[in-house]
Amino acid sequence: MREHSCPGCGFAADRDANAASNILNRGLQELGLGQAEVTPGETATAAETDGGSPRSVSARRVIESGSLGA
Repeated sequence: MREHSCPGCGFAADRDANAASNILNRGLQELGLGQAEVTPGETATAAETDGGSPRSVSARRVIESGSLGA
């Protein structure tokens, strides 16, 4: 498995899944469905709950937040 490892917190995840998550989060931001501004250590993403409505998830569940910014 190709892996991404965060040097700051030690979080590790599959590199391709990490990239897909980053692309999804960027698209949600562009559509106005995510946070307008992402700061290190805090971010939100759409995630399904039992009722099907979006909710925030902890930064630990978001993989490599802000890695697409340039």
